[in-house]
Amino acid sequence: HLCFSMNPTTYLVGVGSCKEVYLARKRLISTSKLNEEMLPLIEAYPPPSIKGKYIKIKYCAQLPNTQVPSFVFYANLPQYVKEPYRRFLENKISERWDFTGTPINIYIDRSSICLSFKSYKVGITYHCILLKYFFQQISDKVIATL
Repeated sequence: HLCFSMNPTTYLVGVGSCKEVYLARKRLISTSKLNEEMLPLIEAYPPPSIKGKYIKIKYCAQLPNTQVPSFVFYANLPQYVKEPYRRFLENKISERWDFTGTPINIYIDRSSICLSFKSYKVGITYHCILLKYFFQQISDKVIATL
């Protein structure tokens, strides 16, 4: 929402919008609040079954220290979660926590990692996930520049 007007009122509105978007990009949501809000919604509107297999999303978390707010959802069959359902999750997160003007990344991963979060290997598993998504983002940027 950048404006190139000499009107000071219009300029202040543009600066205010930029500040709101910046604060939205830096917003962190606790895992407990995210699960408290999203899991009942996911149970009410589950991903469509494919080939007679039901997809169960059991856990979600926000990835810290990312340029764009990124969320990971753990499911038993992540390969069957299609783009429309990812957009549904993205829209619900954006509506609930007001990420207006900010892109959101949604990742779906295997729920076996969810079990590791609850075990003593929390730190190692969590850092492996962060590294995986970090390298994925870097490779996407490199491919985009080619």
